[in-house]
Amino acid sequence: MPVKISPLKILNDLGYEMVDIESDEDYLSALMEAIVSLQGDGASGRARADILQEELIRVRKERKAKRL
Repeated sequence: MPVKISPLKILNDLGYEMVDIESDEDYLSALMEAIVSLQGDGASGRARADILQEELIRVRKERKAKRL
């Protein structure tokens, strides 16, 4: 069974400080920046970018559900 890495762990490994992420907008911004960064790394960053992409979709859906 593959090990799933936490999106927060990935962001932390990429140099994002959790104390700087104060809102949903900050978190979404960090996710999007990290996804773009990892996609530039080619195949080596693809698995981590996929995890962050799933998290981005989850957070967006959650925010949308709160607005309805």
